[in-house]
Amino acid sequence: MQHSRIDFLFLVAAFLSSIACQVFYPVPAYGYFGRNKVQYSEFDWEVMETPHFEIFYYKKERELVEIAAKLCEDSFADLTQKFKDHPYRKTPLIVYSTHFDFQQTNATPHIISEGLAGLTEFLKGRVVVHHNGSYYHLKHVIHHELTHVFMLARLSHALQDHKKVQFNLPPLWFVEGIAEYWSSEWNSEGEMIARDYALNGHIMNLRQMWRLRGYHVYKIGQLFFPFIAETYGEEKILMIMQNWWKANNFEQIITMTLGEPYEETNEKWVYWLKKRYYPIIKTADHVNFASQKLTVEGYADMKPAIIPNQNSVNDTIIFLSNRTGFANIYRIDTAQKEKKISTVVKGERTTDYESFHQFRSRIDVNFRRELAFVSKSGDRDRLYIRSLDENRNLKTLKFDNLTILSSPNWSPDGEQIVFNAIDEKGYSDLFIVNVQTEELERLTEDFYDDLTPAWSPLEPVIAFSSDRISKGREGCYNIFELDISTRALNQITFGDHKDMSPTWSGDGKRLAFASDRDQIFNLYVMETEKNKKHQLIYRKPKKATDFFSSAIDPVWSNDNQHLIFTAFNNTRFRLYRTETLIDSTQTEYVEKVGADIAWTPDPISQEEYSIVHKDYTPLFSIDIAQGLVGYDPDPAIGNSGMVLAMSDMLGDHLVLMTLSNSAQSKSDLLKNFSIGATYINRSSRINWGVGGFHYSGQFYDYGIEYSEWLVGVQALASYPFSKFRRVDFSSVLKYSDKDKLDAHHKGYFLTNYLSYVRDASLWGSVGPVDGSRYNMTVGISSNLSGKNTAYYLFMGDYRHYFRISRRSSYAVRLIGRYSGGEEAERFRMGGSWTLRGYPRNSLSGNYLLLLNNEVRFPIFHNVILNSPMGVMEFFMLRGGLFFDVGNTWDDRVELSDMKGSFGLGLRLNMFGAAALRWDFSRRVDFKKGRVSQKSYNEFFFGWNY
Repeated sequence: MQHSRIDFLFLVAAFLSSIACQVFYPVPAYGYFGRNKVQYSEFDWEVMETPHFEIFYYKKERELVEIAAKLCEDSFADLTQKFKDHPYRKTPLIVYSTHFDFQQTNATPHIISEGLAGLTEFLKGRVVVHHNGSYYHLKHVIHHELTHVFMLARLSHALQDHKKVQFNLPPLWFVEGIAEYWSSEWNSEGEMIARDYALNGHIMNLRQMWRLRGYHVYKIGQLFFPFIAETYGEEKILMIMQNWWKANNFEQIITMTLGEPYEETNEKWVYWLKKRYYPIIKTADHVNFASQKLTVEGYADMKPAIIPNQNSVNDTIIFLSNRTGFANIYRIDTAQKEKKISTVVKGERTTDYESFHQFRSRIDVNFRRELAFVSKSGDRDRLYIRSLDENRNLKTLKFDNLTILSSPNWSPDGEQIVFNAIDEKGYSDLFIVNVQTEELERLTEDFYDDLTPAWSPLEPVIAFSSDRISKGREGCYNIFELDISTRALNQITFGDHKDMSPTWSGDGKRLAFASDRDQIFNLYVMETEKNKKHQLIYRKPKKATDFFSSAIDPVWSNDNQHLIFTAFNNTRFRLYRTETLIDSTQTEYVEKVGADIAWTPDPISQEEYSIVHKDYTPLFSIDIAQGLVGYDPDPAIGNSGMVLAMSDMLGDHLVLMTLSNSAQSKSDLLKNFSIGATYINRSSRINWGVGGFHYSGQFYDYGIEYSEWLVGVQALASYPFSKFRRVDFSSVLKYSDKDKLDAHHKGYFLTNYLSYVRDASLWGSVGPVDGSRYNMTVGISSNLSGKNTAYYLFMGDYRHYFRISRRSSYAVRLIGRYSGGEEAERFRMGGSWTLRGYPRNSLSGNYLLLLNNEVRFPIFHNVILNSPMGVMEFFMLRGGLFFDVGNTWDDRVELSDMKGSFGLGLRLNMFGAAALRWDFSRRVDFKKGRVSQKSYNEFFFGWNY
């Protein structure tokens, strides 16, 4: 389930934050922690101009972008009719041929997640999309993102026409819902989510819709619009946006448009959902009562594979799950009463296993108990062969021209693997690889989306799902068979629906698959046999399950009588096993049809549209200009002023400028101007930058006032080894003339910092909860005007997070710092971020040592408070029992001189913007062996370490 994202003010904040980390504070280097967005490829960008779009693409996707351009113009025409309006300027749209290329985009500072299909941001009005091998997916994502562009234009024009300045955006569920409603038909994924909410007692009224997260925002939001159309008329949808200027409150706008109190609309919405979904429970089964639940924890247990064992009626299952937050591969033995789950491979912590793609890629085990699975590693996927008995990888296969791999499946003899893959052009096809020789053979080569191949255990036949049917361009898939020996391709299921994930029984006599032919995915089975010509023939599919929510990813049990599958229930994916024996008896046979060319995508036509191709030239435009406090290569300097950020359309080139003045009177105005400029290049794997600055005025360093005239240049670079590891470097050459505490210093200084950073931590609501991260930094500042080194320093910071349970963890942090030299740095400590129980920055010295220990746990979840300001809802309050030990010093220190504290900390996530911290602590005097009788508390903000 892929989704898109629309970035509003949050993107602006994140953009500024990333700039601040990379430029305003290059000492010790780019950023203290954080994962990396790695530029594996240097794209050769070009631009295609159509009547309404500027489309940015690279040469190897030329054929794809001509199709995307036609989809853009078609969407423009459709949305112009629906909105009765359109953007006045050409919309910039960036196209990537694969999701891995999309993850390298600099159009947004965010790390692109696995499920993100596209984004729309409004610093430059850009749309960014990628191709995943499916024509329908590309069509849908483009239409969805352009709906955001049209909606923003419609709202802006409504406000401008009535001379309104204040711009309030609709709630996220409305924004994403209308984009889904006007870009696609209601589908089985939406039906799955809506039925699950309604029939498990979780119907949301309109005032609760803001709670929705992830893909649920899109599909539940989409349902609101057929409700409006059926209850009040389709025209009311556009009227909501036309009336946007009339009020600053969403509820008021809905009330004005629909002509009734918002509460009455809310009641009708809930009633409409009940009428729509409650009757289903009469005829459909609940998966919990009609099958055996195999797993109970986590969010997504998916893609089961059975370890073959013909002598056992019990099944050992290998499956993918993110039950701890990290995605891992697990094993469960159904013969065990408690069904103990063990870890086979840990993922998302190292470069080898960056992502197992658990929502799109199946796994498989052969008779030698060898597991075949796919994981992203660096710039592309790799195919891993792992011995389950020896618990080690036997082979790792990488294919130069294939970027994304999915769903490996063993041949009966265990010598070959069939899989589907996306090449660098964005085509999704089938391939076979010989595991020993590593010889690769391509089975299909076209624009159709071929998925989830399954090798028959008895015949040289591969079954797979494909959109090479007449309604394929509308997102429909059927099952096909490919004869390996003759290359004959035949269609064996038919209909305007999705038939997915075929899987053969161990005896080769039955083929199961998932299909949404009855609005929701359920499991179907086809019997197979041979005719008089010894050809494989199929009986028509028979429905094997009838759940009201989705059942997907079927595999056969070892006795060939049951199906193990994934089902969606209570907003979670779990593994289940059919209770009753599968009866697939059908009398009618399928008439196999040869796979003719059903449709071809339409590229944009020069005759129909005026098309211009040209090379891409970076042109800078202003992203944001706003006030800023604190800018300088040396963090001790602080003043207020203005920051101006500019970048090119791709975000590969940044220019940042600051202007400030610290004058205290008119006479000091001219001599206290400060200015700085930095250029950042992010177009290649090495991110680098250069800049210059001039500062003059009165400044403060932890309460000590001093004056300084400063001019210099700086250079910085960052090289990511992987998503998790990087090395950062920064260098500053400056001339300083400083008066501080009756001492006068001036001269040329060269300051260099080098940092090695690794971050493989997993974040929760207020900070990391699992994994580890560390930063090691060395620095030296030389006085080029004298013989002495101004200062040198060594800094180390190691943090590890041990999972106690799914919601609790133990976090430990060890920090050590030392600085020497004539002007040695003084490190400060104390306060909620470091040594709790002591005033903030109250301890200082050339040495610093700190050990933090904290047990983190939830206190409450989803609490609603009725306050004088209205109803306030908080997602989660977390607590922590902590014990801190540390100190700072200049010369020698005894162990008994260490300071300590212990206590309780409370953390509250404030809607993703920040975490509020409230610490209650008591101090420990190790020298006297006492605990203070006085309690100290501090209210502050910031994420957990």
